[in-house]
Amino acid sequence: MNVKGGAVDAFLARPDPKVAVFLLHGPDQGAITGRVAAFVARVADAGDPFAVTDVDAEAFALRPGRLIEEAQTASLLGGRRVVRVRQADKLDGPLREQFAEEVRRLLALPDILALVLVEAGDLKAASALRRMCEKADNAAALPCYREEQGQGLADTIRAELRASGLGVEPDALRLLESSLGGDRGVTKAELRKLALYMAGADTPTVRLEDVRAVVGDSAALDLDAFAWAALGGEFGHARRLLRRLLDEKNSPVALVRVLNALLQRLLPLALKVEAGTSPRAVVEAARPPVFWKLKGPMTKALETWKPPRLVDAVAASAAAERDLKRTGPPDALVLERLLLDVCGMADPRRR
Repeated sequence: MNVKGGAVDAFLARPDPKVAVFLLHGPDQGAITGRVAAFVARVADAGDPFAVTDVDAEAFALRPGRLIEEAQTASLLGGRRVVRVRQADKLDGPLREQFAEEVRRLLALPDILALVLVEAGDLKAASALRRMCEKADNAAALPCYREEQGQGLADTIRAELRASGLGVEPDALRLLESSLGGDRGVTKAELRKLALYMAGADTPTVRLEDVRAVVGDSAALDLDAFAWAALGGEFGHARRLLRRLLDEKNSPVALVRVLNALLQRLLPLALKVEAGTSPRAVVEAARPPVFWKLKGPMTKALETWKPPRLVDAVAASAAAERDLKRTGPPDALVLERLLLDVCGMADPRRR
C-alpha cells in the first residue's frame, strides 16, 4: 500500500496488522532514520538481544535467501523480531535487481514472522522496490519528504519547543521556518540545541535574538522562497528573506533575475486565465509542466495576479536590475524598493 506523506507518523503509530514490510523512502534521511529508530524502540523487546537484526541491503543482495531466513526466524522470548535493512538505495545494477527479487519472494509468502523495515533513501517512482511495496497488501511504502516552509514545519517547531516547555514569538518562528526544514533530524537537533540555550533564559518564550544566537541555516535558504513571498504580497517575510540572502553574499542581480523569471513564467499563464480558463486548469496544462510542489502556489498566484500588473512588475524588476548595475543607491535599498512595489501589486490594498 502507498501511504501519503502527511499520514506516515500516524500509520507507524498504529500500522495495519497485515503489513510486515515497511519501505521508508524519500529525500529526508533524518526523518527516515528517526522514524525507524522510534518504531524499533516501540515494537522490539529490549530484553531480547536477538530481537533486532540490523544489516545493509547489500548483504541480502549478495546472499539470496538470507532476507527470508531473517524474516522467518522467531524471537527467543516470544515477541516479534525486527529486521532493519539499511541503504537499499545505494545498490547498483544487478545487486539492486537481486535485492528487489529478494523482497518480491518475501512478499509472496503467506505469512511473515518478523517486521521488516527497509531504509531506501530517495527512490524514483519507477523503482521496482517502491512499486512492489506500493502495490502489495502486506507492505507499505512510506515517503519521507522534507518539511517545506508552511504550516507543517511551523507545527513541528511549535511541538518540539512545547515539549521543552517553550513558546515562540511570531518573528522567531518565521526565522526558524526559513532556517530549518531541510532534514528532520537536523531540525530536531537544532531545536534541542535551542532548548538547552533557553534553559538559562529569564523567559520561556523564544525570541528573535535567541534564534539568531543559536540556530544555523540548515535549509540553505533558496532564492525561490524570496520570489514566492514577494508574489504573495508577504512584504515582512520577503524582506527578512532578502536580508538573509544578502547577508549570505548572494548576488543582488541574481535575486532580481529569479523574481523576474517567475513573473515572466506567470504572464502567459495569466493571459490564459484572462481568456476564461480556470487557474487550476491552466497550471495542470502548463508546458513545461509545473513542479508538483509549486502547483498550489502557482494556482493561488494566478487567482490574484492579472496580466497588466504582471507586466508592470516585470518592468519594475528590469528597472531595478539597471539601477543595480549603476553607481547609485545602495543595493539593499534598490531591492527593498522593488520588493515594496511587487508586494503592492500583489495586494493592491497596500497601495
